[in-house]
Amino acid sequence: MDQRAATPSSVVSNRLTIGALTLVLAGVTQLPTGILRAGVPSDPARNLEFALGANSFAFRFGMALTGVSLTFFILGLIALYAYLSRTKAERLALIGLVVTVGFLVLYLPVIGFAAYVVPAIGSLAQQGDVEMIQVMDQTFREPFILIPFLGGILWNIGCILLGIAIWRSGRLWKWSGLLFILFGVIGIPGFLDVEVLGLASSILLGLAQLAVGVALFRAVRGEPATPTVAPGSSMTTG
Repeated sequence: MDQRAATPSSVVSNRLTIGALTLVLAGVTQLPTGILRAGVPSDPARNLEFALGANSFAFRFGMALTGVSLTFFILGLIALYAYLSRTKAERLALIGLVVTVGFLVLYLPVIGFAAYVVPAIGSLAQQGDVEMIQVMDQTFREPFILIPFLGGILWNIGCILLGIAIWRSGRLWKWSGLLFILFGVIGIPGFLDVEVLGLASSILLGLAQLAVGVALFRAVRGEPATPTVAPGSSMTTG
């Protein structure tokens, strides 16, 4: 037997287990974010109110958790695809992964702006430097702001595709895929500053991440630990 050609499934299983746990961590850190950010409008027409509301511990903490959660989410999605790649939903899962991660990465600059720049502007505005709001006004007038803005919308479509892939795979809880689909549908108007839907989509995403992470963990740990042999290698010696 060529030892280099055989990869123990326990190694793959352990890596997928870690990926499943990162999805769980993504869900745990995501769940409170909507509540922490509630009541702070992100409409560019209300920049002063946005900045003043962002200058609070709750909002800052919520945005910091959002960044942490999305990092865990991206890492966990790699493991989710690796698992779904062995099912009939592989192609759809790949498209969902590319769309979700690709557009989510484009959206991350807005997360950083809202997490660190907007609260700082709010702090200065509270001290009387109201003209600092012009920084936000100018930022939202920047023509290339359209790129992260579209990213914030379109990564929800990737989650819908991943939810469908989970449902069609028949290997994970179907209702966990349904949570991803519901999040993607509600997440678009929620991103467009419909406050109630924004809060609901934030909670739905956390629940979806938790459910899929637990489902993936259970599925991986329940598989038999048999060696996977590369095509063309021999299981015999001598």
